[in-house]
Amino acid sequence: MDSVNLNTQNMMVAIHTEVMKKAMDTEAQKVLSVLGSTDMQKSGNMQEVAQLVGKGQTLDIKA
Repeated sequence: MDSVNLNTQNMMVAIHTEVMKKAMDTEAQKVLSVLGSTDMQKSGNMQEVAQLVGKGQTLDIKA
């Protein structure tokens, strides 16, 4: 019985991880598109921003 519960739990974790990844990707795309439309791209900060988003840090952006 325990192994059944464990497998179910592992599946739930895997599903949750995938959902979170997709949500993060969507958020990252939004952030990058907002930043991409500003002059930050010209100043070379896009790389930095992409790294921050990749690390899952929160960026406070006033569009």
